[in-house]
Formats: sequence, structure tokens, C-alpha cells
Amino acid sequence: MSPHDEREGTIDADLLAGYAEGRLGAEERDAVEARLVHDEDARALLLELRDALPAGGADAAPVAVAPHVRRWPLVAVAAVVILAVGVLWVFGSGEDPEPSRGLGRLLAAADALAAEHPERFGDLRAGIEAEGASVSIPVERGSLVVLLPRGEVLSTRPVLQWSAIAGAERYELRVATEAGEDARTYTATTTRFALPDDGPPLTPGGRYLLEVRAQGVFGATEATGMFRVADLIAREDAEGAVEAIHAAAQGMERDLLLAFYALANERYSRAVELLGRLEAADPDHEGVRRLRARLGPLAEC
Repeated sequence: MSPHDEREGTIDADLLAGYAEGRLGAEERDAVEARLVHDEDARALLLELRDALPAGGADAAPVAVAPHVRRWPLVAVAAVVILAVGVLWVFGSGEDPEPSRGLGRLLAAADALAAEHPERFGDLRAGIEAEGASVSIPVERGSLVVLLPRGEVLSTRPVLQWSAIAGAERYELRVATEAGEDARTYTATTTRFALPDDGPPLTPGGRYLLEVRAQGVFGATEATGMFRVADLIAREDAEGAVEAIHAAAQGMERDLLLAFYALANERYSRAVELLGRLEAADPDHEGVRRLRARLGPLAEC
């Protein structure tokens, strides 16, 4: 069987039922997942089949499917995410991954979230499917560039990061508001520095300027970067979005959804943090590849 019945021009429901129950071999499973990437009808039927599973889930009796199933309306519900995690996702199997492996489940999960919370996740799928980097940073070899934070951060004690300069003995840091107020200075010997817990936090809703000055045998070099700290309303909204994603997904799909949501809201520090975790788990997942491409030079942080 194939994911699409060419004779009838309809979705092969029996094959999708086997997919929902976890009964397919690697070749058939990969073919179905490739189909799910672009076929809304297939995703809709998969949701219907998942709803038809007995309480025992994939371990219960097979689903009875009518021999000729026509086009179904798109029913986007959070159950598809539970299906993707609990029944369909094979993690760390050691199989040779296909280029689109896992993308169908990720897009289905994004659709389910968008249907339930359109104000928060309406553009999530578009962000996953978008091509090219979402942030442009002119990085010249050997030049000093402020990398993070940029965009928006939720933490009032964010991690600061910049490019390395050959011969630099130390880096002098200055963080202040756009008006030059609330200034604090630090010294670092590496290219990463977390604002200390024993110091004053940054102000929610504030816009800050980070100045980095590299001091070394070749003299001094400077670079600056801007970022903002989320205000209380933005923080509450982000907490609600994170709760929704955690309730809908687990494992790779959960962290990918969190990362693309962060990216959509210009929270690059959070997206970079999640990319590191995802690459350690499954660097060949198509969602991880796309996240890296979207982060551009920040992916190297």
C-alpha cells in the first residue's frame, strides 16, 4: 500500500490506521510522514483515526476503517500532539534518517496549537516552514560582534555573549539603558558572561545597550548591541504559551515548538539555548536543521 490510493484518488485510511497504531515498518512510516508534511487531509484523517483508538491506545485492538474514505474536514486538536509523542515518535532508534524525518509530526503539532490558541500560535507553522535566517548579523572574520542578547529576553539577568578577538586579554562590559542610566560594568576573560545573582536585576520593560571593549596586545576594539527586557504582560503571555506547549507535546516536538515560538517573538537567547539541547538529542531531525538555519550566525553561540 501507499499513503495515497492512486486508483481512487483518496487517502489510504488503512495505512494511516497502521501508522496511528504504530504497526508500520520504517519504510512505510517514513512515506506516511513525508505525506503528512503537505497533506492537510491526511493530517485530518489521522486525527479522526486517533480519536477512534480504544482507551488502550496503540496496544488495543486495531481500528476498523471504512474501505473508501473521502476528504475529511481539517480538525486541528491537541490530540495529534499526544499521538505524535506517545505513539508515533521513534527517538534515538539508530535508523538512517530521511531528510524530512519528524517534520510532519512537528507541523501537525503546530497546527493543533494554532487551532486552540490562534492569538499565540497562528504564525507558528509559517515560522517552521520559512526559509533563511530570521536575524541578520554582519560578522566579519576576526571582528568583535555582540551576539547575545538581542531582541527580547525574559530574564532580568541575561547571559551576555560576543565573538572572540585574537590577542584579547580581557573584555570590559557596560550595560546601561538607552538613556545611559542604570549603568553597571563588568570584566570578563571569556566571551560569555552571566549577570551575577548578587547584583541588581535589569528592569522589566527596559531597553538596554551592551557595550563590549576588548583589551589586548593589539590595542582596544569596541562593539555594541541592543536588547530589551520583557515587561510583565509579555512575561505572563510567554508563561501561558509555554504551559500550552508543555501540555500538548513532549520530547523533541515540545522543545522544537518552544524554540520556534521563542524565535517568532525575537527571543533569540532562548531559541539558542533550546537548539543546543535539541542538537545533542537528534541533530538530524529536520526541525533541528531548520531551527539552525533560521538562527543563522547565532546558531554558533
